[in-house]
Amino acid sequence: MKRSTKYKILSISTIATMLLTYNQCMAPKRTNSKNGLNFSENGVSSTAQPASNANSVQAFKDTLYPVTTARCVSCHGTSQSPLHASSNLQIAHDSIVNNSKVDFVNPENSRMVLKLKNDRHNCWSDCNSNATEMLNKIREWKLLMPVAQSSTTSSLTTKESLSFSQILDPKNQSSQDTIYLMAESGSLKTPMVKTTVGNTTYITIPEAGSAAKASTATDSGTANFSIKVNRSDYYKIFLLVSSPDTGSDSIFVKAANSDYKEFQTGVSTDFVWKEVKHTTSNIESIFYIPGDKEYQIELKQREDGIKIAKIAVSSDPSFAPFGSGFSNKATLSMPISDISGVAGSVFEIDIEDYDSFSYKFTNPRIKTSQNLKVKNLKVLVNRSYNPQHSTYTIVNKTITSGDSSLSPYSMIVLKDKGNDADYFSFSFEVLEEVK
Repeated sequence: MKRSTKYKILSISTIATMLLTYNQCMAPKRTNSKNGLNFSENGVSSTAQPASNANSVQAFKDTLYPVTTARCVSCHGTSQSPLHASSNLQIAHDSIVNNSKVDFVNPENSRMVLKLKNDRHNCWSDCNSNATEMLNKIREWKLLMPVAQSSTTSSLTTKESLSFSQILDPKNQSSQDTIYLMAESGSLKTPMVKTTVGNTTYITIPEAGSAAKASTATDSGTANFSIKVNRSDYYKIFLLVSSPDTGSDSIFVKAANSDYKEFQTGVSTDFVWKEVKHTTSNIESIFYIPGDKEYQIELKQREDGIKIAKIAVSSDPSFAPFGSGFSNKATLSMPISDISGVAGSVFEIDIEDYDSFSYKFTNPRIKTSQNLKVKNLKVLVNRSYNPQHSTYTIVNKTITSGDSSLSPYSMIVLKDKGNDADYFSFSFEVLEEVK
């Protein structure tokens, strides 16, 4: 174990997005890819898709790009993800699109607008005027691209699922005062990076043999998460963390208006839940977070090598994520015999609560005893298809009993009415038995 200060913070949230507290930059989440627009994976993005659409890139260059390069370059030009002010046009475009910065269906809900309008995040003059400028540029970007209406379904559509909250917690055992955040959803500043090994995605400071840093260091890697709690209260924070050795088992944690706390995690080669405490003496640190607006949770580099996969935030004094059985990830199984014509066939997809604005879908697959031709899979939220969610529309393959996977890609899907009121179904252009 190392150094002073261990720590504990937790905070509940209906909103959890990522954003880093630096210059005139907009932060976090929502995914975008317009009908027929396929964007490449870049940096922190979880929306891995094929090549970027030239029309969108040119439209971005002529509208929003001059604003981001003028206002956000000191942070998001080179060192702080997402790199929407990069000097490389393609990287800047894909960082905005893949990291859910704009909502072409409802531009006023774009995070790049709300960060200025609601969060007053590093405005360059009057925040409301700056938000309007940003909104107008996003609308111009949309108008310069081919029209793509948000439409619905084919006759080959599954029944609707339960709500997202019911999918995650069918027995209603979780507390409304508790939420989970995926560490990868944070806004990262190098050398903090996102890494995936096997089925686990986490953030880390790569091992470099560096000495422990002070909380005041300006070259430290950071991850920031924007949260809004349901009410003003005292909160705890837990990290799902792996600390390989005594040189990699501490990190600074800060919440809302607190100072930095030095969290000594202890050595654990596996990922385990640890309550954030203060110093090697394990001093309890419960943090007061007001419920009036969004605040930041920040994880800041102290030692390199530490790995963090999830964050749990709660004001429930009895809450403990250890073996609680509740997480932010579930597998959605949808019987499709009635539309595929193959008895016992089932469509499955993994779904996670990525942040307070979006879900993450991964590993779409079909279990079937017969070969099935599958083409153009669409994810519907509340029976509506958003053309930005186009990753799986390129699916075009024959599924067999030995090869059930439809796509290796993940897709970020914008929330509509929220976890308690968002229901999912799935449509196919082609879903038929191959004789």
